Amino acid sequence: MGRKKGYLATLTCALILIATYIMLSIVTTQQNDKLRAELQGQLFTMEAKLEGGINSKLFLEKGINAFILTELSINPSHKITQQELDDFGKQFMPQLLAIRNITLIQNNIITHVYPLSGNEKAIGVDLSRIPAQQQALEEVVATGQSLLTEPVELAQGGVGIIHRSPIYWIPKDTNTPVYWGQTSLVLMQHDLFEEAGLYDKPNLKLAIRARDNLGYQGAVFWGDADVFNANPVIVDIKAANGYWQLAAVPKEGWNKPTSLIYWIVFIGSLFALATSALVWFLLCSLERRNQLKYVSFHDALTGLYNRAIFEEAISKPENKSSSIGLIICDLDGLKMINDTLGHEKGDQVLRQIARILKDCFSKNDIIARIGGDEFAVLVKNATPAQLKTAKENILKKISIYNNENPGVPLSLSIGYTSSADSCASIEDLYKKADNYMYREKLYQRKSTRSAIVGTILKLLEARDFITEGHANRLHDMVTALGKAAHLPEFRLVDLRLLAQFHDIGKVGIPDRILLKPDKLTAEEVQEMRRHSDIGYRIALSTADLLPIANFILQHHEWWNGAGYPLGLSGEDIPLECRILAIADAYDAMTNDRPYRKAMPQADAVAELKRSAGTQFDPALVEKFCKIIEQS
Repeated sequence: MGRKKGYLATLTCALILIATYIMLSIVTTQQNDKLRAELQGQLFTMEAKLEGGINSKLFLEKGINAFILTELSINPSHKITQQELDDFGKQFMPQLLAIRNITLIQNNIITHVYPLSGNEKAIGVDLSRIPAQQQALEEVVATGQSLLTEPVELAQGGVGIIHRSPIYWIPKDTNTPVYWGQTSLVLMQHDLFEEAGLYDKPNLKLAIRARDNLGYQGAVFWGDADVFNANPVIVDIKAANGYWQLAAVPKEGWNKPTSLIYWIVFIGSLFALATSALVWFLLCSLERRNQLKYVSFHDALTGLYNRAIFEEAISKPENKSSSIGLIICDLDGLKMINDTLGHEKGDQVLRQIARILKDCFSKNDIIARIGGDEFAVLVKNATPAQLKTAKENILKKISIYNNENPGVPLSLSIGYTSSADSCASIEDLYKKADNYMYREKLYQRKSTRSAIVGTILKLLEARDFITEGHANRLHDMVTALGKAAHLPEFRLVDLRLLAQFHDIGKVGIPDRILLKPDKLTAEEVQEMRRHSDIGYRIALSTADLLPIANFILQHHEWWNGAGYPLGLSGEDIPLECRILAIADAYDAMTNDRPYRKAMPQADAVAELKRSAGTQFDPALVEKFCKIIEQS
């Protein structure tokens, strides 16, 4: 029996020792994980600063490239002068730190340098005679892409990072790109890294190495090479032709447990194991209970009380016998916001309304979200005058928010009542406040929708890549074609309105699709086609656009029935839509776009004639072509 007790005691001690060792290992791992997370956060900050610093400098190079291409498009024989580069550099380079100079290279020879002072000897240098420079020049020409080199020692002193970018231009009489030369930007490594904060981390060991787009790992060119062998935290920094890897470890190394800590934890765990396990269990149970209680009491989106808690509060006996105030609020235009700008934007508006309501009332008041767009506030011992003041305070804070945030405007219809001036029941008070709110909602519904539509128009104008002249040109063309089709004046008014607002639904299309310069995928095309339906719903929501709602929905229908969204064909398509389709297509072909140059007028007219009978009404195409020829 005694031997069994000894065995049991030994086994218990062994189990506790094992558990203590495991616990200690977990604690050490957690400490290191926390340290790694903190370290990663610092590296992300340095990564953002370094990438942002490099990209902001490279905008200068993009600017001079754009300047050269502009000059060549105007005059292909134009020779860039030193004075032109000086003027460009004086305007932009002083605003950007860490740039040593910018050079222009033609036929492998440096032709221009800014600043010229101190760099005169560089003019005329044939870079093809310098092996390292020749290799970089050839790589830029072979790939047709920018190249960011690893740091090199500069003849003027210091270490520089050289970014080279090729310049190709397309003469007007050919589609073949012509190689003009290269621009070269020299960034000072020390200034660039200092700007990113790499020298402000005395508690860290840092190092940087390069990798190319194929995954080739280059040598460490800054910092301690041993850092990469010490289980570092690593982040990638994007570069023109690959990326850099920034690695860091604590200067004192990662945390390691000592033998003394083992003994302290082991002895203390013998006395605290049972107690800590019990406390842990009780705390977990209490926390879980509080979480369940919070979830059952509160609205998940806004954090306010939910409808069940509100109804429970107003039904309490003390509230039935005392003077209480009831405020009912309804968020105006939520459905329109959800339909046009997305449910995420609608959720943001709901959360902002919740924050404003919390700011306007005390913790003793019951603030609840009782419906999708409805809120209610139960105020104890409130007089009608106090409720009126509370309403004015809410509207004032909403006005301040709208003035400071010019995006989607907030609008709240508010009704209130108090039992101080009525002997009615709680249910009657609720109905009274709700009716008051509903009357106010009817009164301001039109202005609210107009404000939201106005915001949508501003968002569309800010996001649309088409210039303001597009709407003006369409106005003139559809008017001319409408008159040629003998439309009466009242229909010409709707036609002009359609020319201005036919693409209003694009406000609901994500920027990644709306502004994409490349060809859209099949899924993106389907998403893009939703703008007709979105625009239709927006037009239905405002009296000014209601007459053209169906036109907005159907303005992408084709004469042969291959259009969208309804697949209408022939004269089933409204005449206004058929007119707009021809004018819109002609304007798109004859004006520049981000992804192509404008088409000559004769080519555009020929394209319209080819599409007559398929995409366009052939009779209207004939009339339109005559109008263009006469103009």
